[in-house]
Amino acid sequence: MTVRGLYGMVDLAAGATGESALALAAALADGGARILQLRCKGADARDLLALARGLAAWCKPRQV
Repeated sequence: MTVRGLYGMVDLAAGATGESALALAAALADGGARILQLRCKGADARDLLALARGLAAWCKPRQV
């Protein structure tokens, strides 16, 4: 399998909102990113999981 495009990093500070994650993801996807990695150092597992679920739901219909 070959993936073409850019690899984007959604790197957020602990306590970041889902809105900021989606805004950064949208900017990366608009810039050509085909794969996104979520990183949120210092976030607890519950917050990270919530961000990941929201981001996954946003990415799926966009094939990112």
